[in-house]
Amino acid sequence: MQVVFLTSEMAPWCKTGGLGDFSGALPDALAAAGCEIHAFVPLYRAVGPEARRFLRTACTVEVPIGGQVHTARILKMERGYWRSRTWFVDCPYYYDREGIYDPPGGRNPDNDERYILLVRAVLQSLETLRLAPDILHLNDWQTAIGAAYHRVSPLGMTPALARARTVLSIHNLGYPGVFGWESLLRAHLPLELNHPERGEFHGGVSLLKLGIVHAGAVVAVSPTYAREIQTPAHGMGLDGLLRSVSHKLTGILNGIDDVEWNPAADEHLPAPFHADDLRGKAACREALLRRFGLSPGARGPLFGMVSRLVPQKGIDLVLGALDEIIRVDGQLAVLGSGARAYAQAFEAAARAWPGRIGVHIGFSEELSHLVEAGADVFLMPSLYEPCGLNQFYSMRYGTFPIVRNTGGLADSVRQFNESSGEGTGVLFDHYDSAAIRWAIHRAAHIHGNPELRARIIRNGMALDSSWAPRAREYLNLYQRLIG
Repeated sequence: MQVVFLTSEMAPWCKTGGLGDFSGALPDALAAAGCEIHAFVPLYRAVGPEARRFLRTACTVEVPIGGQVHTARILKMERGYWRSRTWFVDCPYYYDREGIYDPPGGRNPDNDERYILLVRAVLQSLETLRLAPDILHLNDWQTAIGAAYHRVSPLGMTPALARARTVLSIHNLGYPGVFGWESLLRAHLPLELNHPERGEFHGGVSLLKLGIVHAGAVVAVSPTYAREIQTPAHGMGLDGLLRSVSHKLTGILNGIDDVEWNPAADEHLPAPFHADDLRGKAACREALLRRFGLSPGARGPLFGMVSRLVPQKGIDLVLGALDEIIRVDGQLAVLGSGARAYAQAFEAAARAWPGRIGVHIGFSEELSHLVEAGADVFLMPSLYEPCGLNQFYSMRYGTFPIVRNTGGLADSVRQFNESSGEGTGVLFDHYDSAAIRWAIHRAAHIHGNPELRARIIRNGMALDSSWAPRAREYLNLYQRLIG
């Protein structure tokens, strides 16, 4: 089975969040399961020399965008140890910019054109590259337009796409990719798509909606999220459409790269550890306290948080419950970036409670691993969460999570039961102050009981969160789609 996989980001080369991790891991897991998979991603300025030195030009295509024609090179990564095959689309006019989607503190007004070019460049080059995929796998709004090209444009009638079926993964419905109707002209797609039953969305055109309408299958990144997005509360205005296509909508829970995220062999940590010997975790805890300027004298749990500082991630709940963390004699280490108001609020809290709250604004791969390994409890009280990955990382690293009972968090974390000793974390339902305060107290109680703490840690570290079983689910979906 041949799969062409289009994505706007891919770890480790260019990543802003969960989509990058997904795109960096699933293709390799599918290749290990027997697929011939080709993954395409833009060659952003952020893609460093460690990748560029392995790139070789495979072909050049001329891509029409509106009334202009842009030259794009298709570059193949020649690295023998990758099971999947990685390709980059190089068009400096669109991708040689600071940032991936937008520059810091700014916005790219032509993001529709940037990703129209990505999709068209790949589809136009398939015959030259001698690719004839069984599956065209698209991801989020940035590549969703590929489903419309496949169904209603001459590109979909080429021999290279004659047998293809399309799959669209929704990683976050909160980003529907809405632009003016002129995007259809730039994409050289029929203006008839600017219709409420196709792509029209609140006076503009949603590229994600176009993908949902025209894809052969739609996959949400967790089963619970697949159900939630069919409701007004989580459907972001697309719930009616999603209910109407429920026959082709499913949910497959994400996995994690269990090689990169392995506490027994993690080069980012000061000491390795595993479930039968947690001495290294104690060393990581001490290192985390030092790096965030926290006092070693507190008796309560050390809470950790690695997050984008945006409302979706429950930042308001955490800020409103900081006094509760102090009340249980706990501490908090926060690593994140996003809204400046949230960053300033955490920085003010660190000044108000020195030695108890530590903050690092920005992103650091090393620090993210250290927080996961060194914390006792991981905070992830999201307003909504399509899947999430940090809860997987924390459980694998012996740090039990506090999560809200929503989306992929509900599918991946089980409420800890003191009587049976089963479960891997603390879940709460309502998005309010009382609920998260209850969860903090509950976590402090578990942490304070050595037997309970040992059991919940062992439960979490025993989970198989790897991509292998998830890749099999995708393979089954592909096989059903192509018959």
